[in-house]
Amino acid sequence: MKKWTILLILVTLSFLTACGANNNNASEGTQEQLAAPEHDEKQDQKVLMNIQMELIETVRPHLSAITNYEQTGEGEEEAKAAANEIANELRAMEVSTELTEQYRTDVEEAIELFAQYFEERVDGENAEEKLAAFHKQIATPYIEAGLLEPNFEKEVQ
Repeated sequence: MKKWTILLILVTLSFLTACGANNNNASEGTQEQLAAPEHDEKQDQKVLMNIQMELIETVRPHLSAITNYEQTGEGEEEAKAAANEIANELRAMEVSTELTEQYRTDVEEAIELFAQYFEERVDGENAEEKLAAFHKQIATPYIEAGLLEPNFEKEVQ
């Protein structure tokens, strides 16, 4: 009887020790997952595509006054007002906090360059340089997220 009792105690202790070790490993794994959550690349792609659409939707309503002035030379005041309106709306855009910090910084800097492009477009000499700098800046997060480099050339003409 003593042998069976000792054997039962040893088996119980072994079982409890094994269960305790599994709980510790499981909780450590959970803590690691909570401490360093994996960033969702698909989420970045979705947010970047939404930003691209928002940029286009911000520019389009006001673009006709600028292109009309460029083609005819008439309506300079309306073109300047439209360019300033676009620049102000671009600067007011909120970049989603769902993006990684680096992507967000790149996009915010690119949006500022895009706003400067429109400010320069009506009467500035550096407009094309600003557009090229914008394209270079905006391309980085898109390429790193596995998307095609956006080109806004058609959208601003």
